[in-house]
Amino acid sequence: MRNTCKSPSEWLKLLCRDWSVENIDIAEATDLKFLRYKSYLKGKITSQLLCRLSIPELGKEPDVDRTSVDFWKILGVHDEFDIRHIISQVEKFCSLYSIRISLGENDVLDDTVLEEAIAATGLTVSPLHNFPGTGSDVSVI
Repeated sequence: MRNTCKSPSEWLKLLCRDWSVENIDIAEATDLKFLRYKSYLKGKITSQLLCRLSIPELGKEPDVDRTSVDFWKILGVHDEFDIRHIISQVEKFCSLYSIRISLGENDVLDDTVLEEAIAATGLTVSPLHNFPGTGSDVSVI
């Protein structure tokens, strides 16, 4: 899903089913507007770009949203509540598939973060078994 490329209307139908059914005209019109807006993308947008364009980045001040492009308004979604709904669905999608998460070379993964991530997946870790041939003291059950 991280490498998926779809038209804006397909993303809306996938991520905001109920909204796209209620607003079918707006959802379908997004494809033509996107094609006119950025024709070199040939009407398709990747999941990574969708997340980057949809989710506002926080500015230097804690309560200030900073976006360079008002993406959904350009595509014809003008109701502020609808835009917030779409953004929340995109945020959930990005979180589910870890699309905007990246660790740099100097980033260190804290043990508590690792433990929380393992707990969130429902996997259990047993320090009693070794992986065959690795000498590891931890195995995932």
